[in-house]
Amino acid sequence: MSVSSREISSALSAEDITAQKSLQANLQQIIKNISNTEPDGRIVIKANSLEELKNSNFDFDLEDGDEIIIPLRPSTVNVVGEVYNQTSFIFDKENKTVKNYLDSSGGITELASEDDIFVVKGDGSVVSNRFIKQNYWWKTIYDVKIEPGDTVVVPRRLKFPSYMKDVKDITQILFQIATTAATTKVLF
Repeated sequence: MSVSSREISSALSAEDITAQKSLQANLQQIIKNISNTEPDGRIVIKANSLEELKNSNFDFDLEDGDEIIIPLRPSTVNVVGEVYNQTSFIFDKENKTVKNYLDSSGGITELASEDDIFVVKGDGSVVSNRFIKQNYWWKTIYDVKIEPGDTVVVPRRLKFPSYMKDVKDITQILFQIATTAATTKVLF
């Protein structure tokens, strides 16, 4: 049984079609942004001093044109994305976790994708909620310790068309069949 795109689109409500077009536009924009992004060539090294770097796993040869840049350690923590107040906070040793900083930002909005929250650490590495859930069954992203220079990112949930229209249509058809059967029984 083949179904044409015209038949499918007529089964969707105007809201579903608008949501689908919005989703498609968002995905196309994401693809465009990714394809235009040049890798920065950054290598994340975990070392507190040059002495610690020597003879470690991160002690590698530099090539012509390579630079070692050791940025100043920022004293802020950023919270961006689907929160009520995107902002930067001065790092506070009392606010130690993702949950503390999200709470200070007013919490996550209804549009937030809670499963996709992640932290970009000050050194450039990333800790995602999915990684935490897969590797530490007793933890969530909310338990991750925050350090100066970290950024908590709360992405927007991508909304897919609602299938409630299909349920409503099936329910309506079943109701009509039952009404017809009852009427037929009464008449005959």
